[in-house]
Amino acid sequence: MRTTELLRIRKQTVLVDLAQPGAVPRAVEIFLPDYGDQPYRRQHIVDLFEQTRGFLPARDRATGSWELFNREAVLWVRVPRGHMGEDEPGQDELFEFEQRVRVDLDEGEPLEGELLYSAEGEKTRVVDHLNQDGRFLTLWQGDYLYLIQKSFVLRVVELA
Repeated sequence: MRTTELLRIRKQTVLVDLAQPGAVPRAVEIFLPDYGDQPYRRQHIVDLFEQTRGFLPARDRATGSWELFNREAVLWVRVPRGHMGEDEPGQDELFEFEQRVRVDLDEGEPLEGELLYSAEGEKTRVVDHLNQDGRFLTLWQGDYLYLIQKSFVLRVVELA
């Protein structure tokens, strides 16, 4: 065994679609810390993208090449529900509010889906939810969860 094998940290591979400015969205593998027997949840992926590190490792599924991508240059990340150990949106949490929205980005096609969130007191509006701390907005769309970088959002339109 090579000495570097002893230094490796166990990781869980998760297949996601990654969209970056000026590029076609593509399938990549990202790597989550090993949580032992605990199932991987949506929050683990959100935490990975919300952390302070600027660059994250990935492997392009089409070419097999390894890369480091700048987290600040991510329009959105799309995660299939089955990769999170969940059957339904928000299964691991209860949400008080659901709002169907269209998210217009400064690049690429608009995204439609549901914002699921909870709020305390008077902060129940969508605008209050969007103005919370964090770089990424979570949007459910069918069998996918989108993590959308707020800095690329031009507007959010509430739909009936």
